[in-house]
Amino acid sequence: MDKSLFKKGILDVVRGLIFSLLYSMVLVLLVSVVVKYTSLDDKVATILNQVIKVLALSLGILTGFKSGKWGLVLGLVTGLLFTLSSFGIFSLISGKLDFGQITVFDFLLGAAVGLAAGVIAVNVRALRASRPHKERAPRRSKLRKAKA
Repeated sequence: MDKSLFKKGILDVVRGLIFSLLYSMVLVLLVSVVVKYTSLDDKVATILNQVIKVLALSLGILTGFKSGKWGLVLGLVTGLLFTLSSFGIFSLISGKLDFGQITVFDFLLGAAVGLAAGVIAVNVRALRASRPHKERAPRRSKLRKAKA
């Protein structure tokens, strides 16, 4: 196995994880503001929590993956690490560490979303790379400098 490819894979996981956690925090903050000013049922809050996890993990992987290889494996690893990391971070924020709150469903959801987003991220990147690039017209400022 090529060491540089392995390093790129690790960097993809780290970038995907960081972006996912950032997106998750922003989305949780937005939803908490909405919940504060409305009266939402607990079931709705639970569903919103799962939607936030899916969105944050998907966006984080799509934003963070750059190498274009091993999307399935790296997505799975990122999804599982996101599940553990988000549980740890939000437990620290709430001030209580309760392992009863993290379920098998959370791990399965993280793994499934990570797999899917990893495959999509790698294939979208490969598709973009295979398309012929259009030449861009020079910017107006460059045209003005060339005329002067």
